[in-house]
Amino acid sequence: MDNKKADLIYFAMVIFVLVALPFGISSYDQNIWNDKIPKDAKVFDLTGQAPDYFFYCR
Repeated sequence: MDNKKADLIYFAMVIFVLVALPFGISSYDQNIWNDKIPKDAKVFDLTGQAPDYFFYCR
């Protein structure tokens, strides 16, 4: 019975990390990363284009 309890706790921790990770990345992007980019910098996404929405979200 102890093994099942340990497995359940481990499973809950893995699910928590998988759910919390996107929220943590999003929070970092919104609060910290925008402060590190100079206001006049042109930021490109992975396709090599500078999205217009980036300049409006500041």
